[in-house]
Amino acid sequence: MSLIRNWTMVVLCLVIDMYMAAGIKQSVYDDRTVTRTKSGYYAFVFTAAFIAIGAVAWLGAKIY
Repeated sequence: MSLIRNWTMVVLCLVIDMYMAAGIKQSVYDDRTVTRTKSGYYAFVFTAAFIAIGAVAWLGAKIY
């Protein structure tokens, strides 16, 4: 039960963080972090998703 409660709190905090960050102006961000190509953007998204899914699968295998 505590695992479900902790997971819910993490997801809730991430959603709140995304909501709060939505109001940040573009002038706050660094101009050098712009993705210049569509393939670079897709490579970043694929790599981030692969790492996230891999971490969840690895941790899930260790828990169960």
